[in-house]
Amino acid sequence: MAATAALVAALTLPLSWWLADALGRPAARRFPAPDLATARPLCTGRACQGEEAKATWCSGTSETVARRRTAEGAVFEVLYARACGAARGRMWFSHHGDRLVISLAGDRFSAQDTDPATTGSYHSTPMLATDTPRRITACYLPEDGARVCVPHP
Repeated sequence: MAATAALVAALTLPLSWWLADALGRPAARRFPAPDLATARPLCTGRACQGEEAKATWCSGTSETVARRRTAEGAVFEVLYARACGAARGRMWFSHHGDRLVISLAGDRFSAQDTDPATTGSYHSTPMLATDTPRRITACYLPEDGARVCVPHP
């Protein structure tokens, strides 16, 4: 039975490509996704300022430079993408209304847990351009409770 299914699949896929080409429609072929370890970022340095890490391919090679777990169980961190020359903040296990703010030399970006359906999911800030990610201050501001920062301001 499995051999028959494999044979049918092996014959059907090229036939569907041939039919699509013969009818003048583009074939729906699947190609592998790019390897994120070798993909080049779409921005670097100041061009990354305020951009989303995922959209610019800056999230795949990020390293954690600071991480903290709050007494309530939320976790937040500062991630640095060396290839992009930019850092971002990320929080998870947060609660509805909680915010994460990252800042450096007067620049500031934040992320907020605004949708009850995504409570507990990852929430990332836009990126801050920097070559000194350890100088970034990240503050977790729960809707109810005391703020927690790294490094301490």
